[in-house]
Amino acid sequence: MGKISVCLVDDNRELVQLMEEYFGEQEDIEVIGAAYNGRECLDMLDELEPDVLVLDIIMPHIDGLGVLNTIRSESHAHNPNVIMLTAFGQEEVMKKAVDLGASYFILKPFELDNLAEQIRQVEGTDTVKQAPSKKSGGKERKKKDLEANITNSSFAP
Repeated sequence: MGKISVCLVDDNRELVQLMEEYFGEQEDIEVIGAAYNGRECLDMLDELEPDVLVLDIIMPHIDGLGVLNTIRSESHAHNPNVIMLTAFGQEEVMKKAVDLGASYFILKPFELDNLAEQIRQVEGTDTVKQAPSKKSGGKERKKKDLEANITNSSFAP
């Protein structure tokens, strides 16, 4: 079985970079594209066919729900499994996203290990193939960086 192809979409560039670095260490997950708003995401999906789309809900131009609605309404030969990232657990928004085809929700801040596991689960693979860490403290640093980036820039203008 090949690698799980993933596209990342979030307006927080530092978060996208952290996810790209983390998934670069995974043997079974490959990031094939990244976008920073909903419009870029839809353009990217015209070119790429990821197995999984990691999609933020709140973004400029077109939000995550708008992206899901467009994916659902257009006749794509390939629709990716979608994992939604959100800083808010609003029930009505989550229900709408599920109705539009989201497979799973992850609340920010989150552990990158948990996101990787959800990617594997929505793709039907449960095996964890993780490259050994070069430094034992690296994962903890990335977690703190991830939390700081989400906390500090989620509401930046």
